[in-house]
Amino acid sequence: MPVCLFGYEKVKRREWKDADAVHWVHKVSALTHNHLRSQIACGIYYFLVKAILDEEGTMQERLQKGIDKANDFYRKDVRNMVQLAHYSRVFDMAAFSKVACDEIKSTGYVVDSFEAAVWCLLNEASFEETALRAVNLGNDTDTVAAIACGLAGVFYGNDGIPKRWMIGPIEHARHIVSNM
Repeated sequence: MPVCLFGYEKVKRREWKDADAVHWVHKVSALTHNHLRSQIACGIYYFLVKAILDEEGTMQERLQKGIDKANDFYRKDVRNMVQLAHYSRVFDMAAFSKVACDEIKSTGYVVDSFEAAVWCLLNEASFEETALRAVNLGNDTDTVAAIACGLAGVFYGNDGIPKRWMIGPIEHARHIVSNM
């Protein structure tokens, strides 16, 4: 998310093009997941962030615009096609939103995590509901929730995060110590 936001700002100020932002998103993601499939997931994430920030409409409409831009970007290079095909379930956000919960996998596999996060965003109407849905899917909940809540935070803003979930560093330290 930080690299996506950094790239977004650079593009917005016309210092970079989307290709520059995606290049850096890929470079940073390669530090832990140096496979094109994982890099494409992070590149798609950049386009989703950009669409949420730039476009109007519902979460579904913005995500659709983002995935469409990501598809346009990645399809320019035939070497991306095999990896991009792994994300085909999310190409039609309206159809994907109707996928049954038991067909969503929330494993640590990049495609599963990405799909699960997007599915949560499409099927919930607040930051809190999105976060709870992501966690309640089970399995790799921290990854799915991080992906989903990053985008939910951009869409719903700080005011959309429940105040009871916000604690400062001192309160956090007290909480940790009291639970030792």
